[in-house]
Formats: sequence, structure tokens, C-alpha cells
Amino acid sequence: MKTNDAARQQLARAIKEKDYDLAYIYAGETVGLVKQQQAAAIVIQQLGDGAEQLLHERYRALF
Repeated sequence: MKTNDAARQQLARAIKEKDYDLAYIYAGETVGLVKQQQAAAIVIQQLGDGAEQLLHERYRALF
């Protein structure tokens, strides 16, 4: 596709027109692991809390 201008134009047009029969998109393999919908702020808070807990545990293991 690098050298095929017609194919590139066709793909660009399909993306612009949201023709997902031609310009399909991948959702990702881990999408099946999603169990609930949450606000981004809650997800970030949970990530931070988990990281903080791991850091405390690792610190205690060192000293």
C-alpha cells in the first residue's frame, strides 16, 4: 500500500466517510477483559493506589 496511491486514497476516503466495511478498526485483544464502565478519574485513582501499595510493599521488603 506504500506505493499504491489509489489504495491510499480509497482508504482515506473510507475513513473520512466512516465506511468500516473497508476501513475497519481493531478494538484490541484485551477488550474482552473489560468488566465494567468507570469514569477515567476512577481508573487513574485505582492505578495510582495500586502503584502506591506496590511501592510500599517493595520498600518494606528492602529494609
